[in-house]
Amino acid sequence: MTEETIDFGIFKLTIDNQDGGGRYYKDPKFWADLISPIQQEIIERFKPNVFLDIGANYGFTSLIHFTQNPDCSIIAVEASPMLIPFLKKNLHANGCNSFTVIEAVCSDESRNDATFSLNPQSSQDNRVIGTESWNQVAVDSTTIDSLLKPVASDDFIYIKIDVQGWEERVFKGGENWMSQTHNWILKTEFAPYWLKSQNTDPINFLKHLVSKYVVAEIPNRGRFRGDHLKALVRSSLKQDDCSAFVDYIQSLAKRNTADIGWCDLIILPLPIAERL
Repeated sequence: MTEETIDFGIFKLTIDNQDGGGRYYKDPKFWADLISPIQQEIIERFKPNVFLDIGANYGFTSLIHFTQNPDCSIIAVEASPMLIPFLKKNLHANGCNSFTVIEAVCSDESRNDATFSLNPQSSQDNRVIGTESWNQVAVDSTTIDSLLKPVASDDFIYIKIDVQGWEERVFKGGENWMSQTHNWILKTEFAPYWLKSQNTDPINFLKHLVSKYVVAEIPNRGRFRGDHLKALVRSSLKQDDCSAFVDYIQSLAKRNTADIGWCDLIILPLPIAERL
């Protein structure tokens, strides 16, 4: 392991440069995340009290939120024991004092006998269900319901989910909390190839989300003008869109013969969407 620090201007991110997932943060595309119009609007409009980062990795997304909303509390959930020291170091070194790091898989139930698979090529593609050649580690599992139970009912929560196809279980473990409050907004990766690798049917999963919440696609790169929450909500997905949407998204990228395209979704409770 060799530490390397990447300077993003508003914060510094220390990575293991022997990890392909760590080195990936050197890709120029990550700079666009620092000035995302949607991210900035969420912070300005809702002033989240808590940022729940599920699949925190090295802490890149948590640090983006903290630098723009320094009074918030960060709850960073990460299952890889290799990344936990980096995650804690990055949050502390950049001046984030109000943070909690949870070493666990976020899932549909809390237990102390879960497992997690470490991709030897890239920590950004660690998964709950890996291949036979990946190292498997014993971890706890937790849920959104339990993580947010102590949060005050009038606090606004911004949730980010990026768990390489395990999203269906994460949502299932948060349905009770999300049904009891409207004070939240959520950004999640939607990657059909990875969902299938974790035994989730992407079409059925998307239909379930659309039946309960307002669900809209986030543009891959924010435009200078024109990308805002109200515009996204106007183009939110309907039940009849789901099958064609999955076909479209997964066709956006290929690896050999596999369709591996993905996108990010913004998800809101209806009362929040109606206020935009």
